[in-house]
Amino acid sequence: MLSRRQLICNGVAASALSGLPVLKAFSAPLPRCIAIVDTQLQGAGEFSALYGPASSALHPFASDPGQLWMRVIEPALRRRPASIAGFTSAPTLFCLQFLTRDYGLVLTGHVKGAGELAAAGNREDELLDLRDPYFRDRAAGFTWRLVPQRG
Repeated sequence: MLSRRQLICNGVAASALSGLPVLKAFSAPLPRCIAIVDTQLQGAGEFSALYGPASSALHPFASDPGQLWMRVIEPALRRRPASIAGFTSAPTLFCLQFLTRDYGLVLTGHVKGAGELAAAGNREDELLDLRDPYFRDRAAGFTWRLVPQRG
């Protein structure tokens, strides 16, 4: 449950975010970016080279992001809005997409492999459908970004 202080702080943060100019490129810095990478997936090194320098923190993990969620991501989201860039499996992305909904984050794009996302990602309000053949390969890595919802 949010305290009155948290509610006011979140409202001020949301108001400030809604006044930001539209981002011109995917790699443009957002309010704060946490980058996470599953080191068990092929392509993790490439993702780290692409997104690590642009983020305020690169957090590697091996298959299970549970501890990372409890110790880094969730406490950071409680403090202030942040975007999350990641290279994970589809099931991990699904879980993070579900968990971050409570903090107002939306998925703005994903691509198979450790490539770059398009400059203006499409907002995806629906959770990923892991039954889709595109996501069937559980060993495949996906590059994605969750960003604070605007408006």
